[in-house]
Amino acid sequence: MATLIDSSVLIAAKRGQLNFDDLAAEEDVAISTMTASELLHGVHRAKMPAQRHRRQAFVEGLIAQLPVIAFDLIVARVHASLLVDLAKRRLLWARVIR
Repeated sequence: MATLIDSSVLIAAKRGQLNFDDLAAEEDVAISTMTASELLHGVHRAKMPAQRHRRQAFVEGLIAQLPVIAFDLIVARVHASLLVDLAKRRLLWARVIR
C-alpha cells in the first residue's frame, strides 16, 4: 500500500519548500488521478511558454515516476472526509475552492 500524495505537497517540493526525495525514500508514494489532473491544470494555466514548459516537464516527470491511482466515488467520499478532518487540524494549505 502506498501513501497518497496531494498536489499541494508536490507543488511545495517544486518550490523548494520541502524535500520530496526524503519523503519518497521513507515510504512508497503514489498520486491519484485527481492530483494528476490538478497538476496538469497548472500546466495549462501557465501564461508564458517557458513557464508552461518547466511545469510540464515537472508534472510529466512525476507521472512517469509515481504510480497513479484511479479515483472512484467511494475513494472520493473518503478523500472528502479526510480533507475536512485535515482542515480542522490546520494541516492543509490554505486554499479557496470556488
